[in-house]
Amino acid sequence: MGTVFLHLGAPKTGTTSLQRFLMLNREALESRGFIYPDFGYSYPDVGKARNGYFVTRTGKDTYQKEWEDSFRQLAKLGKSHDRIIISDEAIWNRQKPPGFWELTRKKFEEAGVALHIIVYLRRQDGLVESVWNQKVKGKGKTTMSFDEFMEERYKFMPMAYDEWLDRIVEEGKPEQLTVRVFERGQLLGGSVIDDFCDVIGLRIGEEFVIPKDSNASFSEDVVAVKRMINRNRSYRNVPNFYYEAVADTYWPKEKEDRPKQSMFSPEQRREFMERFKEGNAYVARKYFGREDGVLFYEPMEELPQWQPDMERMLPAAVRVLSGADILLYKRIDELEKRMNLLYNSLPARMYRKMRGIKEEDES
Repeated sequence: MGTVFLHLGAPKTGTTSLQRFLMLNREALESRGFIYPDFGYSYPDVGKARNGYFVTRTGKDTYQKEWEDSFRQLAKLGKSHDRIIISDEAIWNRQKPPGFWELTRKKFEEAGVALHIIVYLRRQDGLVESVWNQKVKGKGKTTMSFDEFMEERYKFMPMAYDEWLDRIVEEGKPEQLTVRVFERGQLLGGSVIDDFCDVIGLRIGEEFVIPKDSNASFSEDVVAVKRMINRNRSYRNVPNFYYEAVADTYWPKEKEDRPKQSMFSPEQRREFMERFKEGNAYVARKYFGREDGVLFYEPMEELPQWQPDMERMLPAAVRVLSGADILLYKRIDELEKRMNLLYNSLPARMYRKMRGIKEEDES
C-alpha cells in the first residue's frame, strides 16, 4: 500500500517554491522512489505545479468529475508506487466546511493509500500581511487597503491553529500528522524545501534543480503603487501585467533597498497576536511537546508602521513602470526575432519570388 504525503500549506509558507521544486524534479524524484503525479487537469487561476488542488473540490461542484477521476488515478498509483506527494495550499482554507475531512478521509481510504499530512504554520501577523500583499499583487487585483482587509477579510482565514489541527486529527484521522513552523530558525537548513524533504525522507542530490524564490512579497511602497494601478477599470479585464513586470525586474534590487517597516503598528501587532496566544501555546505543547508553550521563536520586532510618503513612493512607481517597459521591450524583441525568422524562411522567400515581390534590403 502506497503512502500519500499530503502537504496542505498553510498559505504563505513557501508553498509555491516547494511545488515548483517538486514539479521541476519529477524524474529525479522517481529515481529516489517518490512520485509527484500530474493528474491531467487544469483549473482557472491554479498553477500546474499545484497537483493537489482536486482535493479541495470535495465532489460537490462543477469539478466533481475531476475530483472523482483524480482519486481513481490515485488508487492506481498507490498500487505501483510506495511514496506519493500531493500538495496544495488551498486545502488549508477549504477545510472549513463541516464534513470536509470526513469526506476527504473516505476518498483516501477508498483509494487504498495511507495518509501522512504535513502542515507548516506561519505566525499569524506575518500571515495576514503576506496574504494581503498577495491579494494586491496577484490575480485578484484587490484595491482594498490593509485596514479594510483586516476589517472585512482576515476573519475568514483559518488562523486558530489549535482548532484546525485538532479537526484534522479527529476527523481526518491521518496515519501520521507532521506539523512544522515556518520560521528560518525552525526549518532544516532555513529552507522549506530542505525541511519538507527531510520530513518525507528524501535526500536531495546534485541532479535536483532548486528554483529561486518564485512568489516573494512586494515592498509596502510597491504594493501601494500596484493598488493604485488595480483601480484602473480597464486593468481589471486584462492579464496581471504589472505583477509580471515587477516580478521579472524588481525583486533582487528591491530586497536590498527595502526599509524594514510593517502594515501593523507595534501596538496593533501585539493586540492582534494576543488573540492567538492561548491557542498557539496549546499547539506548542500538544504538537511539539514544548512545555513552555512557545510556538514561534522569532521576536515581534518594533517596526515603524508604513505610511504613504510620496517622495518614497515616486521612485517605487518609476521602478514599477520601468519594469513594465523592460518587459514590453523583451516581448517586442522576441516577436521581431520570430518575424525575421518567418520572413527569411524558405517558404516565405519562395512565395515572394513567385509573386514577384522584391526582397527587402537587409542592410
